[in-house]
Amino acid sequence: MVFTICIVQQKQLTPAQVVLLLRGIYQGESSAQLARELGLSRPTVHCIRHAIEANAQAMQPTFPVVDQQIETDERFQNAGKKSEPHPNPLAPPRRRANKRRGRGTYAKDRPPIVGTVGRKTGQVRLRVVHQTNKETLVSHVHQFTQSAAIVYTDEWRGYSGLNRCHATAQASTVGTRCRCGWDSRSPHQHH
Repeated sequence: MVFTICIVQQKQLTPAQVVLLLRGIYQGESSAQLARELGLSRPTVHCIRHAIEANAQAMQPTFPVVDQQIETDERFQNAGKKSEPHPNPLAPPRRRANKRRGRGTYAKDRPPIVGTVGRKTGQVRLRVVHQTNKETLVSHVHQFTQSAAIVYTDEWRGYSGLNRCHATAQASTVGTRCRCGWDSRSPHQHH
């Protein structure tokens, strides 16, 4: 929170503006919308938002989750708001990402977020990535898990080639099968 205080003190905002600005950033409001609501210039809000986001990014843990059982998955965040007006013809509306089927990318206005969570500690490592290809996902898993960890993922082919014990979960099955011989239906049984 200290990084946020230093940033907003330089802009001489009221306490109410600070709270509403932080809430709006957290909720994903656009800089233009926040500027209108708070009576600030768009460049001011944009500058504060980027400084807060840069500091938050710098504070993200870069070391692996300590758990021996890890879950990694990706989700796709729709960018933009469906009913946001676009009066400027030089700034066309975003493509309507939430109507698109399949996996998202930055280019499709559905930036992927990859998350790794420790099953015991609940430690989390989240990263926004440009795509969910094999190189990106394997790199994420290797950076944020220990080499002896069992990594649970879905069956997306981007997770193939992990240098970890890897278990996939199928939506239609109860257990998961691990390449190293562990079956989650019977944690003490080895094959």
